[in-house]
Amino acid sequence: MIGKNLFWDSCVFIRYITRDEKAPHYTDICRFVSEAKSGKRQIFFSTITLAEFKQDHFVGSPFGSAKDFLDDMGSACIPIEPNPNVMIAASELRSARSTNPGDPNPPTQRSIATPDAIIMTSCLFAKDHLGIDDIVLHSTDEGKGKNWYGRSVPIIGLERWFPEATRTEMVKRICSLPREKPIHPEPTLEGIVHHVDFRRGA
Repeated sequence: MIGKNLFWDSCVFIRYITRDEKAPHYTDICRFVSEAKSGKRQIFFSTITLAEFKQDHFVGSPFGSAKDFLDDMGSACIPIEPNPNVMIAASELRSARSTNPGDPNPPTQRSIATPDAIIMTSCLFAKDHLGIDDIVLHSTDEGKGKNWYGRSVPIIGLERWFPEATRTEMVKRICSLPREKPIHPEPTLEGIVHHVDFRRGA
């Protein structure tokens, strides 16, 4: 059950910024943003997300830049900087050896991408050290795409890549962290589309 506190992967923000209304979960993402602006929810994020924004993402967007976007979101978005403890945890997570669930002997070994590791360990930091027990990590990363670093272990379904017998302590902690697609828990009525007013505070 999704509570008040969310932690968003970069891809969720990018889907919102680019306003691709046909993209999966776009309407749900807009609803979460509206609720965060009204104080019903809080959206946490790692500041590494800002480095994953490209100016191309803002073409045709109501936001001209990453700064404009953050100014519009205001207190609805809460940044978490990757401190040394988060970075060490990310290193430990990336060091774990994965097993491809579809091919135990693949030609190349997949690892957890550095940005994904930092995002997941930042969410874990929020849960364990900031006391945000109900936090849920939202991502659309199911490992179907290919990034500049190649194919990596996905955030959604990560546990499938690490059989229980081979999991490190850090992998166990991440596997216990709620990770879901950004699907709103309250379904909309069929045929009704939620539109977002992109003005601050709407």
